[in-house]
Order: sequence, then C-alpha cells, then structure tokens
Amino acid sequence: MIVMSVALDNLYGFQEFSLDFSYPKKIVRSPLVDEHLPGCPSFRYKRVNIIMGSTATGKTTLGKALVAIFNLHCIIDSVIGTR
Repeated sequence: MIVMSVALDNLYGFQEFSLDFSYPKKIVRSPLVDEHLPGCPSFRYKRVNIIMGSTATGKTTLGKALVAIFNLHCIIDSVIGTR
C-alpha cells in the first residue's frame, strides 16, 4: 500500500496534523527503479521516507498511529472480503 498523505485529528495527541509524502519534482538518478505508479509516470513518490527529529517530537507516536491505521485497514478488508 502506498500512503501519499496522512491527516490525524484527536488521535494519539495529534491535533489537526497533516503530513504529505509526495515528491513534487521529477526524480533524477535514483538508485531505486520505478518510483512512480504503473501507468502514471507523472505521479511520483519515494519508496522510503526518513522521519527524523529531536527527542519527544512524536516520531514513535506517528509510527504507532500509522500501524493502527494499517491494522484497521487489514481488519476491514478481512471482514468485507476484499483480500
């Protein structure tokens, strides 16, 4: 699953938080191949994002929120049978 943006409000202490993972310009000389969606060469994204910051700035909490979202998505998929 490709996540292009995240918006959290009132979850794990995040209030009106949004994060955009898209990459606005053409990727040149990347060691990773195919950093675009098949059939959509102008829709670019990075396969790896590094989240860094000082101590107690919410990096781990953001990771926990993403895991919770992915787990919920998997549960919903298994219940309605789209997998």
